[in-house]
Amino acid sequence: MLWGDQDAIGHVNNVVPLRWIESARVRYLEPTVDPLLKAAGFGLILAANNINYRRQVNYPDTVWAAARVIKMGSKSFTFGVAVYSEQQDAIAVDGEAVVVCFDYATNSSQRIPDSVREQIEALEGDSF
Repeated sequence: MLWGDQDAIGHVNNVVPLRWIESARVRYLEPTVDPLLKAAGFGLILAANNINYRRQVNYPDTVWAAARVIKMGSKSFTFGVAVYSEQQDAIAVDGEAVVVCFDYATNSSQRIPDSVREQIEALEGDSF
């Protein structure tokens, strides 16, 4: 984490973990799912974030953000997300983020392409 991630109270500002979680989602998607979505002419759009602030995070600390798909519907999938604090040896933030397969040209949600579904199932070792 960066010193500038703190707020006036001296702990990480509440929006910062959302950025960390976003980075974890992007890191998951960029090399695997994004090329398949682009080939189908689609992208993703964030529909919901639900996070739980379990512990305060203070500078200095090293944090690790993680995301994995825990649920898949016909047009959306849900990431389970977490931020781990090394200083506290504990999960500081956890929750879920829902992303929707989206056609930006028509401004409408779309069915998740089979290629994307198969890639996520292979990554997660699970059938949704």
